[in-house]
Amino acid sequence: AIGVLATLLARLLWLTAPATVTALDWTVYDTWLRHRAPVTVSPALTIVARDPVSEAQFGTGPWDRAVLAQLITTAHETGAAAIGIDHRLNHASPAHLGGAASDALLLEATKTAGHIVTVFDEEAPLASDAIIQGHLALSPHGDHVARSLPLFVEHGSQTLPSFGLALFSLTKTQPLPHVTGETRLVNVVGNGTLADLPTIPLSNVWEAIQRHDSTALDGWLKDKVVVILSQAPSQSLWLLPTGQSVDGMTAHLQFLNSLLTENHLCQIGPFGRTGITMVFASLIAWCLLRFHGSISLVFAAGAIALYAAMTAIILGGLHLVLPVALPLTAALIVLLGTTAWTHLTAGQRLVLLERDMLRI
Repeated sequence: AIGVLATLLARLLWLTAPATVTALDWTVYDTWLRHRAPVTVSPALTIVARDPVSEAQFGTGPWDRAVLAQLITTAHETGAAAIGIDHRLNHASPAHLGGAASDALLLEATKTAGHIVTVFDEEAPLASDAIIQGHLALSPHGDHVARSLPLFVEHGSQTLPSFGLALFSLTKTQPLPHVTGETRLVNVVGNGTLADLPTIPLSNVWEAIQRHDSTALDGWLKDKVVVILSQAPSQSLWLLPTGQSVDGMTAHLQFLNSLLTENHLCQIGPFGRTGITMVFASLIAWCLLRFHGSISLVFAAGAIALYAAMTAIILGGLHLVLPVALPLTAALIVLLGTTAWTHLTAGQRLVLLERDMLRI
């Protein structure tokens, strides 16, 4: 009963300052993420990114879709395992960027490639059966830090997979399960930026295409998950636990890398967090009530230290994130409540003892 009551009170305290408590709850995870050993980068991932040289050649704004069509065709003919692009097919090409001819080349390239993953947009006049749309949403926590992303999101009657999950499913030739509501932690490489992933300047790939350099193209694209970033970087940024701010595409590519390397991070669900908190609060209450005097505080402090050590060990060994703020808040409530109750009952016993002595 004490554990349940302490858990309820801890939940109420969480509601009064959600940002602060959430930041405290993820302190161990965030610290570990910044100081752990380097994470593996998948050799099966290649990111072809827009760079200053390619911008000098094709412009700093939107590009002719014929360029994108050529890149997709080359990746497919070279033997890419899966192809993704950051391009949104939400409008027809203007005349000065190739017009309908460029759009036709892009659609033909996507059909030839079989399936490619693009970024979701509500308006998609160039939709095709060969195109799989993926979302770039993240799931920020109460402290406004984006540590996870939803595997699927609902948009009207559509169920959209995350961009990285859609590409991974193409690689494994597995159908996508349509399960909404589930989120996954993003296991970032380095600081979580695009520079920490295997990135090749788009100008290098374009030059190899013009030179028909099959050796270089095979090394970059053959049997790889190829993501072509032809758009200018988005100005809508998310704050990562590493302290870096990145766009949605970068976060989803980090997630794709963790899927390819099978280097996952897991977290306890809401019911599990509540259960752990009740058990831990009950343990602290038992230590304080079972023993007397300072020895009870020693056992309670030992239980708290043991939980803190388990949190760090399980995170480092099993990559499982245990709750921190809720159990410790509940333990503090139990400690204060039990101490106050002990002093109150001790005072009452002293009064009764004095009355008995006066009668004698």
